[in-house]
Amino acid sequence: MGRRRRTQVRVFDLQTRNDRPKNPYVVRWIVENKERSRAFPIKVTAEDFRNNIIAAIQDREDFSPESGLPRSWELEKMTLASWAKEWIQEQLSTWEPKTRKSAVEAITRLLTIMVKPNATTPPVTINSDIAVWLMKADVDCPAWLKRFSISLASVDERACEVAAKKLYEKTVERGKNLVQVPRAASSVNRYRTNVTALLNGAVKRGHLKAQPWPAPKRGKKRNKQRTKTKVVQVEKLPTLEAAFELINRLVSHQPGSKGYRVIASCMLLAGLRPSEARALRIENLFFPTEDGESGTIYIDIADKKAGRLYTDEDEEFGPPKTEERYAPMTPALATILKEYIGTRTEGFVVTTRSGSVVTQSNFWRAWERVRQGKSWTTYDLRHTCATNWLRAGIDVRIIANWLGHSPSVLLDTYAGAMEGSNKRAAEIAAGLFNPSDLTSTALSADSEVQLTTTEGN
Repeated sequence: MGRRRRTQVRVFDLQTRNDRPKNPYVVRWIVENKERSRAFPIKVTAEDFRNNIIAAIQDREDFSPESGLPRSWELEKMTLASWAKEWIQEQLSTWEPKTRKSAVEAITRLLTIMVKPNATTPPVTINSDIAVWLMKADVDCPAWLKRFSISLASVDERACEVAAKKLYEKTVERGKNLVQVPRAASSVNRYRTNVTALLNGAVKRGHLKAQPWPAPKRGKKRNKQRTKTKVVQVEKLPTLEAAFELINRLVSHQPGSKGYRVIASCMLLAGLRPSEARALRIENLFFPTEDGESGTIYIDIADKKAGRLYTDEDEEFGPPKTEERYAPMTPALATILKEYIGTRTEGFVVTTRSGSVVTQSNFWRAWERVRQGKSWTTYDLRHTCATNWLRAGIDVRIIANWLGHSPSVLLDTYAGAMEGSNKRAAEIAAGLFNPSDLTSTALSADSEVQLTTTEGN
């Protein structure tokens, strides 16, 4: 592998221009055959600048053809905030709306933490101001962040260790006091992933020499210890009866409450994800026929909205999380859908009064009202559906297709869903062989050996 070609730089003698009374001293130099110049009011300042250029050449520093200055000088001027803006703008087109929201949230928090020691208390709206600035190319940097963001050159391992500790904690109220407590493991992992990607990008560009963000701490390895697969805690899911009660309780005096019941029913009875149930269209419903043919739901679209800031108009809907698929439509679900749809033949199954899709936040508020302090989430309706399908003895491959999973993912996620599965498996294994048959077989074998030995003698 050849050596990297050095940028060609030449420096001229200091010039004095009497026709420029304000800035008479001019430093001229050439980078890649393109002449550069800078004028100064004082001779000493001009000589210092020229000497610094010469020193950079002698130190074999790389010069930027765009600015004509050593790249190390540019790095000193680049702040963590300016790099975050540049990096996010490059990545936006490759991110889904919810990914954008997740990344901007993590980096916004980072930028409010990694600031200069003399930073003042940030404005109340600083988080939203930074988020808008990161997302919009033509928005100016918030004044507070522009003033106090640290230089990218000062982002080292020590600074990142201090920042990580603050980033992975949150402030909560305990009695009359405010205390710091660790964030949830999922939040920590999300923040770490996005911040690490940001700094990895700086390393690839040559702005940082190495990745400074602390890696997750690993526990002590032990022999014969397997990592536990993350599974759904089946015992904490609502039963089918409890889920039906919650769904019926969604209906209230509010006009949209019947729509919430339909969305929840699609999740409980057909295993749809919340984003799929809210974006379900009438054209994708195939009801059971009178001659006994079962009904199905074609799932090819999901709600992708993550807020106005993160979602463009043409990105509000997209393919589901895994793949297009068919889910079963039971007679109970068909009755609920027909009752709600009426004579309509097209469009979204459930809409607001303005004709738009029900937002996740509105659906969640309705669910929170009826769950009455339980920890059940709306997604638990899908988990309850999958669990009951497994317990009913439906083929695992069919259930996996209905849910949009592979069979292995399904089994890993819902391990232990079938009540008494271990006990039943042991009973079946025990009944495969009769101990008396094994004993008689062994005796027969001994007799044959003895007979053979006698004949040989």
